[in-house]
Amino acid sequence: MIKNSGVSDHHAIIPAASISASVLSSLPSGERDVLTLIAVRLICAVGDRHSFETVKAVLECGGHTFTANGRTVIEIGWKALDDTFRATLKSKPEEEPEDDAASLPELAEGLTYRFVTSAIKEGKTTPPRRYTEDTLLSAMESAGSEDMPNDAERKGLGTPATRAATIEKLIKTGFVVRQKKSLVPTEKGINLVAILPEDIKSPMLTAQWEHQLKMIERGESSDSSFMGGIYKLTRELVASHRTPSVEYAALFGQAADISGGNSTDSYIGKCLRCGSLVVERGKGYFCINRACKFVLWKDNRFFEAKKKKLDKTTAAALLTKGRVFFSDLHSEKTGKTYAAAILLDDDGEKINYKLEFEKGRDRE
Repeated sequence: MIKNSGVSDHHAIIPAASISASVLSSLPSGERDVLTLIAVRLICAVGDRHSFETVKAVLECGGHTFTANGRTVIEIGWKALDDTFRATLKSKPEEEPEDDAASLPELAEGLTYRFVTSAIKEGKTTPPRRYTEDTLLSAMESAGSEDMPNDAERKGLGTPATRAATIEKLIKTGFVVRQKKSLVPTEKGINLVAILPEDIKSPMLTAQWEHQLKMIERGESSDSSFMGGIYKLTRELVASHRTPSVEYAALFGQAADISGGNSTDSYIGKCLRCGSLVVERGKGYFCINRACKFVLWKDNRFFEAKKKKLDKTTAAALLTKGRVFFSDLHSEKTGKTYAAAILLDDDGEKINYKLEFEKGRDRE
């Protein structure tokens, strides 16, 4: 007997009973391999239980305590079929992390071992492996579960039917890229996570919405009430984040001036006086803080005399490094060219430029 109310998602792809040896042999190799994968996974899913015993050994020697973790298989179960199938594959898939634990010899409390050899080896920790689609789907299933209430309708991110589509959408929109088997966030994706409000990133919000949707499904709440909550949350988020934080405003290359500029303003660096962003507009490079009078004018006598332009690249270098090097500055005195670095000198009220020559080089 099946309780319909307990069935909420379609969880699996199941091969049909009409498959025969003749049908299987007539399929192209690619389709046959996919069908075999599905069939083997189904048989494993309904096979005998695979059980094992996890062992943690605590050993003492010379006043020091050492531990060793391992496992002992009690019943091989469905793993027997899985291991047999894996052995037929040319490219061996990675083992599940739980299989990494080595087996330990038979131990009993109070045993004493003599003539044990040991060695000290220096090593470095390695960062966690990048997610693959399989491991990310598994992580999405349990993400945030520890923070969710026990009576939550559904835990994790998304549903079994939508998680794979969510990953594909992230890839399609440029937030994540595939690198061989790994899924790697792009700079665009990392920046998006940095600027999103915590409420939006929390799995708790998903759990709350899922609970409310279930109440609507059971007739215990209305869709208008649910959408009213969505509208309210949206208005609150827009109101509280109307002015972008300066530290995040330049993350996406081009953005609107937070003090009222237009969307074509291009940020090139930070103001040396107040730390706000500097944008290119018309005749110069202006600090977006209107109370700050910092500006680098494109047309100025210093650069004009040396037959150079204060372009965006030069201005950005002056803001970030305080200097920019040229190998062909023009000399008004001799008519020749020379090499020197132009230094930005700001006394807080007036912008000045100075020359700095490398040792051994001729001056102007």
